[in-house]
Amino acid sequence: MRTLDTTRRRFVQTVFGTVAVALMGGAVPLSARAQSGEVCDLRPRRCPETECGYLYDPAVGVPEMDLPPGIAFADLPDDWECPECGAPKYLW
Repeated sequence: MRTLDTTRRRFVQTVFGTVAVALMGGAVPLSARAQSGEVCDLRPRRCPETECGYLYDPAVGVPEMDLPPGIAFADLPDDWECPECGAPKYLW
């Protein structure tokens, strides 16, 4: 199944919801900023603590913290911390 292009994915998600997007092959829902048309960074980010090395990947989310896929790092709550070592978001 091919992945939906961004414009079509936004349209389908707006009209039919995230489940429809997933069923049509666009498995990663758009973050709130992306839905509003704002450009957001969906690249993975590595924890700055050298001993930790945790990788936050927006395509995966953080299931153990109930954060679904598709949330850009900038859209994480300000009090978010690394699930491995506890490094606060502002250090990233």
